[in-house]
Amino acid sequence: MIKEYDVVRLTRQMESAPLPAGTTGTVLMIFEGDPPSYMVEFMNESEDSLGTFIVQAGDLAAAT
Repeated sequence: MIKEYDVVRLTRQMESAPLPAGTTGTVLMIFEGDPPSYMVEFMNESEDSLGTFIVQAGDLAAAT
């Protein structure tokens, strides 16, 4: 289960933003629903923000 402030990665490229699969980010907020969605701030390898996006649960996995 993904919680606020968990580090996650995209499992596929987002259509709504230029973020490739594998991009990592931090969960900022959880929107209840079935399934839930998440507000995630994504970062590049230098930890610069790439933006904050709403992402569906099926498009995220825990970062390892």
